[in-house]
Amino acid sequence: MFTDQNGTRYVLIEEPDLCPRCHTAVKVDVLDAHQIAFDAVRGPIAQMVYKCPTRQCGELFIATYMPEQEIRGGYTNRLILINTEPKNYKEEDIPDELQKLSPVYAEIFQQSAQAEKAGLTEIAGMGYRKALEFLVKDYVIKISPDHADKVASLQLMQVIIDYIGPESRRIRECAKRAAWLGNDETHYVRKHTDYNLQDLIRLLRLTATWISSDLQGMDYEEKLQKK
Repeated sequence: MFTDQNGTRYVLIEEPDLCPRCHTAVKVDVLDAHQIAFDAVRGPIAQMVYKCPTRQCGELFIATYMPEQEIRGGYTNRLILINTEPKNYKEEDIPDELQKLSPVYAEIFQQSAQAEKAGLTEIAGMGYRKALEFLVKDYVIKISPDHADKVASLQLMQVIIDYIGPESRRIRECAKRAAWLGNDETHYVRKHTDYNLQDLIRLLRLTATWISSDLQGMDYEEKLQKK
């Protein structure tokens, strides 16, 4: 229950069930409540201070609530959960062989994922596009080390076309399509309007998966010999 500055009582219809700091499913403890703004039409914007009850965490966080909107356009006396902060984003799992191949790709991918989770989708797409370029170019440099300088200076699509052959068709085709969607995230005009950021992420992950499999295969070919 929350009471605004005018004495109107509101019901909380949802409380956080996941600590944004430790990502544990919990029944949170309420410590305090404050009205941070008031809209004459909509009503109060409230923030609740919660504490994670787990022993290993125990950190405080804030949840923001706003009145629920009715179908007819008005607002009810029920407060809905909008956001919790501060967040401690879990790192994405990146295979060791990819981190070794391209540490810069791994770092850019992590930062892009954090931006996406924070709702910064307009810049997350550009980050994923940059991550793709580092992943593909570092992979090509590994398999064609004599062409490292040329690969570094070429456009990404040209690298994919010139250096990833039909024997690596899955890598080539996924990388191409990831580049198309990645370019849409960085250019004024979007060419592939039926596809969005999530499609770019899926294609980037597919490209990374196929590259990871190829690297693992190369490692076994090198280390495991017939006796």
